[in-house]
Amino acid sequence: MIYMKKKDNKLPEIQFIKREITNKANQYNFPIIDFYNDKIINCNDYYDTSHLSVSCFLDVLKILLNIIKELAG
Repeated sequence: MIYMKKKDNKLPEIQFIKREITNKANQYNFPIIDFYNDKIINCNDYYDTSHLSVSCFLDVLKILLNIIKELAG
């Protein structure tokens, strides 16, 4: 995952997309989940170079459900 993060951070297209998503999320007070952060998810199984494997699905689902619970208050 570290390799992909370093590679992504060098691409202007990726930086543009991240900036746009961050701006929209901030505009609507919506959280952003950085799946590159090992403190959020520790899954290193990939379907291809940029897509997490289905084996990570339950971990991702738990993260999303926790965020929904936090938003619902």
